[in-house]
Amino acid sequence: MERHAADTRRLLLDVDHARENSAKVQKELDLARRVTVDQADLNRQQLSAKQQQLDELRQRNEELEGGVGELRGQRDQLLQDVGGLRQRLESMSVVHAELEHQVKQATDAAKPSKPKRTHSRPLDGG
Repeated sequence: MERHAADTRRLLLDVDHARENSAKVQKELDLARRVTVDQADLNRQQLSAKQQQLDELRQRNEELEGGVGELRGQRDQLLQDVGGLRQRLESMSVVHAELEHQVKQATDAAKPSKPKRTHSRPLDGG
């Protein structure tokens, strides 16, 4: 009977030890589940924030692209204006050169012509 009592005590201790291990494993499992749920919540929050940031950046990008389009249009208009001004300047330079030439001709024509001097040499009396 003592042997039977010892076997029963040993079995009860084994069952108690198994319950303790089971409770410990259950606590670890519960902790792992809470950590997983918390991490999932954090990931959802971060994803939502990143999605909002992405939407804001897309909107800003569209605004900037619109501004770039306007600036390109203004640049093209200014380049056309500069081209027109350059052509006017070139034609005015040609006109200016022609006027200077005409003024010079008129000035030259208005000047009295100077008689050419002849150098007289003294006669050598030899």
